[in-house]
Amino acid sequence: MRHPFQCQSYQNQNKKSNLREVFLIYIYPNNLTAKPTLWLWALRDVAVIGVGFILSVLALAQMGLVPPLIATVLYAFLSIRLEDASILDFLRYAMCFLFLKQQYYEWRPRNE
Repeated sequence: MRHPFQCQSYQNQNKKSNLREVFLIYIYPNNLTAKPTLWLWALRDVAVIGVGFILSVLALAQMGLVPPLIATVLYAFLSIRLEDASILDFLRYAMCFLFLKQQYYEWRPRNE
């Protein structure tokens, strides 16, 4: 049985020998340390977008509310991940640095 990501080359029919060339290619993300992704999003983001989209469509169909759908599309855009970074991560780090976590500064006189 072959591995799902295993590629096998053709057998040379012109030669009478029973030798077969086999090339094995295994595709793994960064030695299994990278976050699992699906297209441009992390799998957690895909789940959040999917659930948000379903709830947004229900809110739109039942109550005529458009803001949940706008919020879901905005989240989907902000969570696009390229080279392990997203706009949403940057906004989270900026909010924590500027407003949520206390910055600690210690003032001392210089000893010259």
